[in-house]
Amino acid sequence: MCAEGNQPGKGCNVACNQLLNDNISDDISCIKTIYKIGGGFKAWVAYNNYCSQGSNNQYINGCNV
Repeated sequence: MCAEGNQPGKGCNVACNQLLNDNISDDISCIKTIYKIGGGFKAWVAYNNYCSQGSNNQYINGCNV
């Protein structure tokens, strides 16, 4: 959900290299954006393939998503 290189874009309007640094605030913002517009975590292929078989609510309870 990011654009290659230094150009912001795609779903989060962020460059991929911004998601690889130690500052996770933009990562969290991106996750919240995708969660809201993508119908939850189902927007991610990896979630559908590996996580969607059971409830994962225990991992996000108490989060402001």
